[in-house]
Amino acid sequence: MTSLVGKQHIHPPRLIVLDFDLTILSLHSWAEKIKNEDVALRDVRDDVADLDFFQEFVCRAISRGIKIAIASFGRYDVIQAYLDRAVGPGIFTRENIATPSQYGLSDGHAIHGGKVPMLEVTESFTSLLSLET
Repeated sequence: MTSLVGKQHIHPPRLIVLDFDLTILSLHSWAEKIKNEDVALRDVRDDVADLDFFQEFVCRAISRGIKIAIASFGRYDVIQAYLDRAVGPGIFTRENIATPSQYGLSDGHAIHGGKVPMLEVTESFTSLLSLET
């Protein structure tokens, strides 16, 4: 294994892609059948694995010009609702949330090839909104 210690030319990431269920959330929203309208009634502090960390992570990444995206087999509308509550509206949009519905499938279904096709689409995202709050 090659050591990175002492390497002079390590470039920071340009894009970070995260899964949603059991990564950002401490639960599996699809398995629990959470609907878009349910999100407003839930305690986002309980559902997001570490809300303070996630908010700071997103803020710092964006301030450094690092794009953030989500690749999930879950429901787009539920993911969008949670992320709007967690970090505010406009940070995550359809442009940086990839779900099966972008491939002609229903959200909640796996895609042939797993998340690799989603990552290929995610890499082509060109406009993440800046953090404005």
